[in-house]
Amino acid sequence: MTFNAKASCLPNSRAVSMLRRAWLMASLMWMAVAPKFALAYRVHEEEELTELTPGKKWYVEESEVTKEKLFEDLGCYCKKVRSVAECPSSKEGKRSDQPERSRWFHGEVATGEKRPHLCCKLAWSAWYNRVFQLCTEELRPLESDVCCRVGEEEQKVGVHIKQAKGLGFQKVGIREWHAKLFGKSRPIFKLSDVTGGTDYDGSPVSAPIVQHFLEKRLQAGLLQVASGVDGADAVPGEDTALLCSQHFQDLDQGDCRLRTQRPDECCCLEATVQEARRCLPVPSGASSFVGPLLVNGTYTETKLHDLDAGSIAWPSSPEEMDKELPEKVISKDPKAPEQIEYDWAPGGYQWEAKCLGNQTVSYVTSEKKSKRVRSGTSFRHIGQVTQSVPVYTTKRWTEYNQEHKEECISYEYTRICPANLGLYVKQYPPGICTKVPGKSNDDQLQLMDLGALTYQCPEGYQSGTEGGMKFDPHCSCTSDEEEGSKTSCT
Repeated sequence: MTFNAKASCLPNSRAVSMLRRAWLMASLMWMAVAPKFALAYRVHEEEELTELTPGKKWYVEESEVTKEKLFEDLGCYCKKVRSVAECPSSKEGKRSDQPERSRWFHGEVATGEKRPHLCCKLAWSAWYNRVFQLCTEELRPLESDVCCRVGEEEQKVGVHIKQAKGLGFQKVGIREWHAKLFGKSRPIFKLSDVTGGTDYDGSPVSAPIVQHFLEKRLQAGLLQVASGVDGADAVPGEDTALLCSQHFQDLDQGDCRLRTQRPDECCCLEATVQEARRCLPVPSGASSFVGPLLVNGTYTETKLHDLDAGSIAWPSSPEEMDKELPEKVISKDPKAPEQIEYDWAPGGYQWEAKCLGNQTVSYVTSEKKSKRVRSGTSFRHIGQVTQSVPVYTTKRWTEYNQEHKEECISYEYTRICPANLGLYVKQYPPGICTKVPGKSNDDQLQLMDLGALTYQCPEGYQSGTEGGMKFDPHCSCTSDEEEGSKTSCT
């Protein structure tokens, strides 16, 4: 049997018969799958249907009254299929404003038959067909070699899953004449749906290890649990719902790696990546005068387009007294217990300023304007008749306005550091490229093995490898070719 989504009011007995059979079949199949689904839709005769607010409406989250409104003039139609291959997630060539674009698969509805599965779709229809649960969510089986990629770009991992859930939604436009848009969520799966993976070197990884690997990345905050509607069936204390980054129709059999490279990491001592601004002794260049120093500005006004334009002129800044500070100082952190020497760079302003008084400053703003004005008359001859036609041109001009604002005209400066000390910011030293434990590096710093192909920098160290556990952006390793350039430590 094929889809028939058209609802015709013409006395075409064949069309009417096919529509009725489609509706009847969907209803019968609904009763067959009733244990799998909760009845989510019924007519609310006692409640008035309200207008829909703009935005995305997930069917599983909306009230029964809202669903009534969402499904106005829609019907859910199903056909029997032999396999999921006959029911693609999205119909090619259909637009998002066509409800029949998404297909919804329901497996093993009629066991023992040649076509035991259902493939359903929404379609515009005037027929009274309320079995919408079959056209708003699905549990779709996937081929064993299909890759589901999870996570953000830098932390993305590829896994194989046996099935994924899809949930439907509508997008309601801001204006009532805007077409409704229909869509389906990205694949939602649970850790128990994972069937395995492939490591960076091509070796297979069993399902339990992949599940444990994903769990550890979730605990470290490197992966996000599907939230809101995408995690609607994720119950605390039970299995965790995750989201593939691709849509159903974009799932592929391409390169699918749990890890893209060997798990070496750049590790930095925690103390070395902590921010620090310190007053440090310098051999020369630091001011011996610490203030307070009063600095007053001078206010003057000039004419601009016959309006007042003011400005404040300042004498030299006290920062000039520290302009000879060394660009680099090597010193220990006086507030840290670790006796490590760091490179330090000047920390910007050496003086703090406090405003003691304001000045009202005049300034001029401009605004471009235009206006259509009559500039003359032209004459048109039509036969024996002469017509006069007014001629218009665009007059443009700039309008200037007088404005005022408050600005500080008197500052009191106080030096941040004591005399002969300079304010410096700690520079982060390079980390150490650290490898997984092995006989060849017993005498070197090694990563901690957390199990399930998961490693992290040892206690007291942070990771500079994006996607690594305990990542800190201040940690980086340098290559031999270029000082300061980051390396992946592979």
